[in-house]
Amino acid sequence: MRFILLFWVFLATLNASDPYKNITHYTLDNGLKVYLYPNDKAKNTAISVNVKVGMKAESRENAGISHLVEHIVFRDARVKDRDYLDLFKDEGASYVNGYTSYYKTRYVTTIEADKSYWIVEQFAQMLLDKNVTDEDLESERGALQVEIGEATWVNKYLPDAENIIYGLKKIIPDSEDFYKDEFGIDLKEKEPRYQSSSTYRLNNQKFTLDDVLKHYNEYYYPSNMSLNVAGNFELEKMRETIEGYFGKFAKKDGKSVLNEYKNLATLNNKPYNKYDIGANGSKVAIGTKIISDDPKKEIILDSYVNDLARRLNVIFRNKNGESYGAHGSYYQYYGGAVASVSFSAEHNALDKNIQYAKNQIYTDISGKLTDEQINEALKMSKKEYNNFEHDSESLMEMIFSYQKFYERYNETKTPLELLSSVTPEQFRTVVQEAFISGNSYESIKRDYHFFPHDFKFFLLLLLGLTIYMIYRFFGIKIDNRSIRMQRRLTSRFISFLVIFLSVVIAGIITEWIFYFTMQISPVSSLWVNGYDTPTSYLIYLIDFLISLFVVYLIIKKLFGWFYTKLLVTDHTLILTGAKSKFLEIADIKNTEVTRWSLTNFGKTHGISLLFWKPLLKLTSHQDEIIYLRSANAKHLKTDLEYVFFEKDRRGGALG
Repeated sequence: MRFILLFWVFLATLNASDPYKNITHYTLDNGLKVYLYPNDKAKNTAISVNVKVGMKAESRENAGISHLVEHIVFRDARVKDRDYLDLFKDEGASYVNGYTSYYKTRYVTTIEADKSYWIVEQFAQMLLDKNVTDEDLESERGALQVEIGEATWVNKYLPDAENIIYGLKKIIPDSEDFYKDEFGIDLKEKEPRYQSSSTYRLNNQKFTLDDVLKHYNEYYYPSNMSLNVAGNFELEKMRETIEGYFGKFAKKDGKSVLNEYKNLATLNNKPYNKYDIGANGSKVAIGTKIISDDPKKEIILDSYVNDLARRLNVIFRNKNGESYGAHGSYYQYYGGAVASVSFSAEHNALDKNIQYAKNQIYTDISGKLTDEQINEALKMSKKEYNNFEHDSESLMEMIFSYQKFYERYNETKTPLELLSSVTPEQFRTVVQEAFISGNSYESIKRDYHFFPHDFKFFLLLLLGLTIYMIYRFFGIKIDNRSIRMQRRLTSRFISFLVIFLSVVIAGIITEWIFYFTMQISPVSSLWVNGYDTPTSYLIYLIDFLISLFVVYLIIKKLFGWFYTKLLVTDHTLILTGAKSKFLEIADIKNTEVTRWSLTNFGKTHGISLLFWKPLLKLTSHQDEIIYLRSANAKHLKTDLEYVFFEKDRRGGALG
């Protein structure tokens, strides 16, 4: 008996040194995955259930149904007020919620410890045994409509307005797609994109109870769920409760979404360098790109960048006072990962600190990372993983950490066990293999280069120059004192549309020019963001000049027929716009008001939305005919003849 007691004390001591050992993980016969973390010091218990269904399971025809099902799951005709949410709150639960994301739908709540088993019972029935009617559907449909927005006449009669805008984006080349460019992860074809707000709003109004229950039955079954419970409860009693309530539902097959942790990444073996200008303060991230395919590698690199950040803080913040602080980070997406250290800095210290951080990494990967430094890094990481409070929220976070390693890598060792198994030699090897120049990662945001707010000033200068150049496009050098009369041939609104369209077309063409230029560029990101200051300022200027030149060509060539004004001098009629046309008054034989028709469209100078209005027809002695668009053709004829008559009185002649 004494030996058995000592043995249990020994196990308890082990578990105390590794709190993750207190997590119990198993799978029921029906496929439900269960993670339990009991702790008698906690005051309450948290429960979380993930269902592998979300917006990824939807098409345009049923977009939004997963969200509506999430709402319906909280309803049941057998429950007080037909609503589990109110029932849980009446029983003292806090933060009762459900939310639908791209890959999953999650249901969570926290409740007092003495109701730990009761909440598990209720969740089992709520999730896997539904009794709902059209009354429940109408209630939750209305609640969801408030959440996503009411359907308006725009949604009804112009449902594809957002999709049209989205489609227009396809005209220009793709902007930077980090995971596609750097890791070859392209999910656009494999995964449906989010639908427009119109689609979600209109679909919500048309879903029937049969639609909702069909989706529910396809995805809500035990083996498509994972149950996490953390807090103050007895382990065996909780296992019995879960087996009795969740376990009573038979094993079945159904639909599920793509495994979020599938590794699709490959390295492109090119450095990633991205530089931004005009940021709110200077910020830097320096690190490396890697394939996240091993839990020990992930935990080592996470430990390294956090230790590197700690060492940089000693210099940047504590000694020099030049940074708010350095931070290490490790993030991954479908196996493509970045391990980096980031920090902010005063403008004058930025380049010095960047070089210091790079030198520190170079020193570490050159074999000068000592056993003492490695042990300190591992010690600090163990402290982070072991730093938890005895409350259900912290315990649940620990389950999530354990669950992440298990589901991503099928790793049953705890994070602390992985850290404890790392040797200094393994640590050095992983860091050296990860931090190679071919896969380096560098992202720098500068507040300015020449003087504060210089980039904003630079952009305003370019904007002013653009406006001036466009004005000159449509201008003509003439002494204003010689102008006897002027009239608009095209409204200001139409003129703005033509200029706007010219700029848009020029922008699209320019984007493609730069896109093909970047195909032979040595940098990995797109155009100007691949070059640091002051080179980026020069590129912005080149970008602007090329765009302006393309705008000029578009206006002159594509809209060469576009005229905005009629100017009249003593001897000449001048039509101004994208081009200028000069008509000698002495050459005009006849003026008359005529009807608009398609046959005279090509000879009409000026544009109006009221295209059917009469035109002024001018005929020359050489029988050349042009048509002038005017708000009132009769008035324009009268005004021109008055000028002609006055000219005739002073010795000129008309025809």
